[in-house]
Amino acid sequence: MRSTHVYVKTRALLGKQCIFNIQNPYIDEIISPEPSLYDNYILQNTCHKSVQVSKQFSLHEAQTVGKSCKNNGMFHFEGGWPKEINPRDKETIARFRRRIEKQDHWALSMRILFSNAESYILQNGAINVYDHHFNDMIPTELARPRYLRTINVYADPGPTPRPVNNISWSPDSVTKIAVTYYCTEFRKVEEYNFVSYIWNIENSNQPWTELEPKCPAVVTEFNPRDPSLLASGLMSGQVCFWDIRTGNVPIQQSDLQFSHRSPASCLKWILSKGSSEFFTGSSDGRIMWWDIRKLREPTEILIIDLDNTEQPKVQSAIGVTSLNYDPSMGTKFLLGTENGVIISGSRKSTTHANKLSLKFQGHYGPVYSLDRNPFNPKYILSIGDWTSRIWVEDTKEGNIVATPYVIQTLMKFILMILGFLTQKGQCNL
Repeated sequence: MRSTHVYVKTRALLGKQCIFNIQNPYIDEIISPEPSLYDNYILQNTCHKSVQVSKQFSLHEAQTVGKSCKNNGMFHFEGGWPKEINPRDKETIARFRRRIEKQDHWALSMRILFSNAESYILQNGAINVYDHHFNDMIPTELARPRYLRTINVYADPGPTPRPVNNISWSPDSVTKIAVTYYCTEFRKVEEYNFVSYIWNIENSNQPWTELEPKCPAVVTEFNPRDPSLLASGLMSGQVCFWDIRTGNVPIQQSDLQFSHRSPASCLKWILSKGSSEFFTGSSDGRIMWWDIRKLREPTEILIIDLDNTEQPKVQSAIGVTSLNYDPSMGTKFLLGTENGVIISGSRKSTTHANKLSLKFQGHYGPVYSLDRNPFNPKYILSIGDWTSRIWVEDTKEGNIVATPYVIQTLMKFILMILGFLTQKGQCNL
């Protein structure tokens, strides 16, 4: 059995200067040798060992079956875009659509299209789509049952296996993934190596390249526009960025005094003009915006203090557990906190209260993941306390869809039974 001692400190005691005192050495105990033990010491006799002078050779052959691979692809774009418009750039598409909608003939063209589409939509009224048809048929089993098949396993090549904390897909193709390994136990950090890997999904034998930070990386994300650039949040609270074309060491790294006080657990890139900005969150209750062109200190800091909106303080800030950024929403962002609050903020606002204006009391525990609907960004999906919930930014009354508390209900039932048995004297807790 392994014993563990937990050190508990308040937020006010963190970050203080260490003051050492000069003290002379002292002797705890002196153990002198015992001459009587030497009589029980037995010397080992010499032994003879045969040695083969010639070299040992071994030969093993394996004939494996070759597999030929061929890549075929097809690109399908929405509508017919002009040559100067990049269909993959959401900002360019949004500006082009706004320019078309302001033209005079746009409303007339859409009215003609709507009249044709309406005639086909009204044809559905001839059939009752809510009626149950073929109720007399006997249900049969599927000819081919549904199942999941494991194709490849990408094991940690290090001597000690590490838990996977984050996976990021490369934007240029679907063949490369950046995997970040992070150990949550503080005492075991020294036993693990600090290397993160980029895998090619077609080759699971060895990683495509390695990323060697000076401190264990918690999260690593690809740049959505330049697949050769990556950014990482480190366990020390610092951030760094990589260029895999130059090597496997960080190009720049932030200073420790200007970084987070806790591990940078979440990171998201921002689709700016230069594709050089990203922001991070940590359990110290701060969000920092960074620019890889000057990574020494953050360009902006936002303290998540919901009590003191006019003068926020780090001592009363709430830790950030998840971040989300959608390029179609401009400067808006989502964040989940340790106490279950979901906040929709805007970077353009001037005051601290307006930056964190929209709040949802989402979960009873930390919010582990957030995501927006790609077709309607007002709908938000959150994960936490064994449930998933869907929210709408227009309504603050509550969530519109939620999964039931399956595990939580079971635990409450078990605790209720244990409490009943304790009252009867049949169980000691």
